[in-house]
Amino acid sequence: MVLSVSAMASMICCFVFVIFISQTTASHFRGGIITWRPDEYIGNKINFNFRLGFRRSVNRYFCDSAMVARQSIVGGGEVWSASHDRGYYGSRTVADTGYHCTDFSVSEDWTQGENTFNYTFPDDGPWLVSYSSCCWISLANGGGSWFLSTTVNLTRRQDNGKINSSPISALSSIVRHQQGCSKTILIPAEDSDGDKVRCRWSVGSQRECGGVCQRFSSSGTLDEEKCTLRIHSNAALGWHAVAITLEDFPAYTTNFHTATPFSHVSLQFLVHVSSSSGPCNRAPLLIGQSPNDGSCEEVPDGGIFYSIIEAKHVDSSRRIAEIITVTPLYMKLTNLLNYTDNVGDNVYYKNVSWSPKSSQKGRHIFCFKAIDHYGVESDQGCITVLVGTSNTPRPILSTRTPLIPTLYWPWGSKSVDFNITFDQQVICATGEEIALSKVRLKTQLALRNEAKLRGYLREASIVQDFVICLVERPM
Repeated sequence: MVLSVSAMASMICCFVFVIFISQTTASHFRGGIITWRPDEYIGNKINFNFRLGFRRSVNRYFCDSAMVARQSIVGGGEVWSASHDRGYYGSRTVADTGYHCTDFSVSEDWTQGENTFNYTFPDDGPWLVSYSSCCWISLANGGGSWFLSTTVNLTRRQDNGKINSSPISALSSIVRHQQGCSKTILIPAEDSDGDKVRCRWSVGSQRECGGVCQRFSSSGTLDEEKCTLRIHSNAALGWHAVAITLEDFPAYTTNFHTATPFSHVSLQFLVHVSSSSGPCNRAPLLIGQSPNDGSCEEVPDGGIFYSIIEAKHVDSSRRIAEIITVTPLYMKLTNLLNYTDNVGDNVYYKNVSWSPKSSQKGRHIFCFKAIDHYGVESDQGCITVLVGTSNTPRPILSTRTPLIPTLYWPWGSKSVDFNITFDQQVICATGEEIALSKVRLKTQLALRNEAKLRGYLREASIVQDFVICLVERPM
């Protein structure tokens, strides 16, 4: 076949155009998660929340401060699908994948954001809700396509008679690691039902991870019960996709291999391993007024959450380039600011404020970290923010037994024993479930004339010898 010069030129232009299109649409995924909870009022209606991350330099995912302020929708055009686990129904579209941009990084070239949708299922399932496409960035251990999913079982639980809620988590799109150094990632995991949450490597046969299933398992060690991922010091240079599945089990579970989880949630993100740019301890630090990692804050209905994220560098010759966050929808942050502290060091900070909407009642995870201009990052801090008036357990004083506790001094210590019922079930820091929402408070009395317990423990401040770390559910 003989082609004219003009025809060949047209083919070349077409070929170049196709290559250009493929380069602008491929290698753009940066991870995500989807979680869910049942609607308060409508049976079989499930409210979903998802976070997605993509390459910022792709036009349809571009985001800046103005777009965050406007809560602009980015991405979209692809779909979340639902399929019945037993094949009773064909796959159906349940939502678009467009999201409100909440966070972005210029230096790391990503945007991240969240959105919500709801869907009423025709039966109890189980259902698999998923989003799949291609491609991740070019990965050191191979793999290109992604498959992000969660299982939804609307059968009412035997232990509380309610429809389950999935675990929630949050993590920045990119975790950076210096080869030759040690690093452990704490994966935040919360569950509003008070269930135990296990983190495991995602499995392809269970439709959890697309082309990146267990690709990072040779480069990191996952503690399934603690939900920590230790990155090996000899992990290969380059980009790695990490696919982890969170599962929730009854609070009394001790053997995860024989127990059946209530649900699963895919969590996926990137780890970038770089050659060393200095000693392993030469990294930014979160300091000062930054919230303590793992702490919990409450925002009552109509309230406002305020915080400050502060960071500085252990090496005065280096500067903080960004404070990177994973924020709930509608949270506001200032640009990166700085001041000089009393020892002459530069401190970088962002002010944070959040007025949650009424639809955001419940648990939210807010994460933050600092990164320097060499790409070395601090440890990530994450806190739980409880939105709504019913999140703090409150004692029902009429249930106290005995009505007037007796003070006694065994072995010289001052203490008092009594029983009291709270209006919500709680789990103590050891993770033990407290049956029937009754907590036996063993207290020590510090006679400092500071506090009263509603008038019947007088001139004494009460110091609990355990920490209530998780509200399980309203009674």
